[in-house]
Amino acid sequence: MKKLAFLVLIVSVFVLYSCSTQKYVPDPYANSIRPSICGEWFLQSMRDSEGAYEINTEITLVLPEKPRNGMHGSSGVNLYNGTADITDKGFFCGTIAVTSVDGDDEAMETETEYLRLLPLCDTVTLEILPPQEEDMLEIRKLILTNKAEGVQLEFIQ
Repeated sequence: MKKLAFLVLIVSVFVLYSCSTQKYVPDPYANSIRPSICGEWFLQSMRDSEGAYEINTEITLVLPEKPRNGMHGSSGVNLYNGTADITDKGFFCGTIAVTSVDGDDEAMETETEYLRLLPLCDTVTLEILPPQEEDMLEIRKLILTNKAEGVQLEFIQ
């Protein structure tokens, strides 16, 4: 009788332990283009409803594989670091931290406009253009937009 009670106790503990009450949480990146756009991107053009801005310095956007919402790069003169959730719903830029190095007036103006426009973007699009010549690679364009504000940032990889 003691063996049977012990066996029932062990089976009961095993059954209770194996039943999990964890709630299913869907992966917000399941339908994201984030994995296909990881890497370093170079700003080619930027504009808003006021018009296009001249880009007189190298501005980069880096989307690393991990963390999945990480973002950093060079804003021309300074370096920046922040978060960007890229899901099937769009582009959501979080807080951006920027170093505080001073540069020439033109580069600082370009940097200021870039850092103003980036958080306004809410849509991300990837365009893959065929190679121009036989020995060239395809051209990949990353376009961040906010149609309501007339904002468009265009990057190439």
